[in-house]
Amino acid sequence: MKKYLSIFLSGLLLASCMDSDIIPYGQTVEQDYWKTKSDVAQIVTRAYSGMANEAIAKRLIVWGGFRSDELILSGEVPLTNATRQSLAQIKTANLETTNEFNDWSAFYSVINYCNICIEKAPSVVGTDPEYLQGDCNLDVAQMKALRSLCYFYLVRAFRDVPYITTGYRNSSQEMNIAQSAPSVVLQGCIDDLEAASQDIYDAKNFALGTWKSRGYLNRDAVYAILADIYLWRASVLHGSNPAQAQSDYQKCIDYCTLVIDSKNEYHKSTIRGGQMDDTENAYPALGSTTTYFGDLFTNQGVNTKNQNAEESIFEIEFGGNNAAIRQFYYSYDGSAEYGYMKAPTLFGSFGTNGAYINGYDLRKRSVYFTSGGAESYAIRKLVTDNDVNPTQSSTYSREAGLTNIAHNMILYRMTDVMLMKAEALTQLAYFDEANAPETPENSESSETSDTSESSDTQPTASKLEQAFELVNAVYTRACDPAVPKLAFSSYNSVEGMETFILAERFRELSFESKRWYDLLRYNYRQNAKQGLSTNYDVILADQAEYLPNNIDMMTLMTRSLSEPRAVTTKITTEPFLYMPVYENEMNLNSALKQNPVYSSDDQFKRVDD
Repeated sequence: MKKYLSIFLSGLLLASCMDSDIIPYGQTVEQDYWKTKSDVAQIVTRAYSGMANEAIAKRLIVWGGFRSDELILSGEVPLTNATRQSLAQIKTANLETTNEFNDWSAFYSVINYCNICIEKAPSVVGTDPEYLQGDCNLDVAQMKALRSLCYFYLVRAFRDVPYITTGYRNSSQEMNIAQSAPSVVLQGCIDDLEAASQDIYDAKNFALGTWKSRGYLNRDAVYAILADIYLWRASVLHGSNPAQAQSDYQKCIDYCTLVIDSKNEYHKSTIRGGQMDDTENAYPALGSTTTYFGDLFTNQGVNTKNQNAEESIFEIEFGGNNAAIRQFYYSYDGSAEYGYMKAPTLFGSFGTNGAYINGYDLRKRSVYFTSGGAESYAIRKLVTDNDVNPTQSSTYSREAGLTNIAHNMILYRMTDVMLMKAEALTQLAYFDEANAPETPENSESSETSDTSESSDTQPTASKLEQAFELVNAVYTRACDPAVPKLAFSSYNSVEGMETFILAERFRELSFESKRWYDLLRYNYRQNAKQGLSTNYDVILADQAEYLPNNIDMMTLMTRSLSEPRAVTTKITTEPFLYMPVYENEMNLNSALKQNPVYSSDDQFKRVDD
């Protein structure tokens, strides 16, 4: 009997049971497929198209941004609106297992495309003479890298997830698959990404501005994902396995350096025609203060890059209508003058209690500052067709009448990589201090010394200075030329630099779905410094003891929530930092274990009670 190539997936992969052909209409018989190069190309395209699914885009925003202090609910959305109710649960830490944003199925759909392509593409080498081994290696590398990116998002959202590397084609396959420990999943991702980096596109393969230049994973993107994974794992293992953490921080630095060097080489050879004098900015791909906002965050920048700009590394391509950004940031129903979300008042303030150091920071163009009304603190970044001229004014009018939001979602760009490298350098400086022997020569604080060092590392101050150079370059690019200069002496301690980096990522990467993960890395490290650590080798439901979170850190995490004082008394242990498994998934996959803080009627019972 012929088997039809379908993805009949139980709750493990899709929220409800369904048969859905994953190959083109009219070609649904598996043995009649996988014959030509174009067959493989169609599945690769479908995997990438799956990333532009509205469900994925919404979860990127909710999981990475909305859970943090960079977004709040718009008060104007009706209380009866179902999506608003789901978002309100998250902001009040009253998250139920039926919440729509617990549904991970869209990511597993992309993973399934990747798995099937990885399995079947090699067979086409022997049937189509135009499909060479090099073509196959490239396609497999693309799918391994994309699969790894999906798993990285899932681990950061749920922690414990099923790790599936086999394609599902029909309903007879076993669907009851248990979660794997996050250490297993991340190591699998690292192995796949490092293998993929050998065969994947070089970043210079496509002309700048074309969608494939940033819409397909290239070597720079693979290195950026690897750097991100190593930084995440190092932060989690900071206290429980310091040797592994230090190795991972160094790996993060190495991969960030590869991206930065590649960007510099590309800028010199392509943008400058091979000409670059010694005085030029060490990070030329950043562009100038007057152009980068338009090139990156509007559909038509002043340099008419039309997205996929030089600084960008990897974007999800939406082809003209990003419904998730439109609904969340611009207009929740297509006609209202507000989205589901807006910026908190932090983005209208400067200094200690604000998002920006001072009023010279032109990144304040990311938000509409108005005196009141529905559009007050509405988000401008990613939801405008026009650039904003640099100005020190703090008031911008809303751009009305947009029916579609055409902008892609930028997952990685140059400044993100620079700040990741700075973060890893700062953590290695911390270990340098912790490992330095106490002698009369180095007993003074390394914060004020440029010479104290351990036997096999460079001076601590040198690492902090390198970190400062990276962060300061990002800050300076974003500021009016009249901006007061920052001095290293204001940040020349591990704690000072770590705080500086966290704040700069808040300013630079606002509304790009990064903030929650930044806070979690910081939280894991702060716990480690207090002698608290987590076991990343087992799933939460199997652990006898759970990590109590730092309440001061949770206050920072939740300062924009509806009831911050109440929320911090609920979010007390590590499992609360992660989403519950969707109830439909639990009902359909008997092998799954629920996040323990959501496994009883008392939703907020402390797990150590």
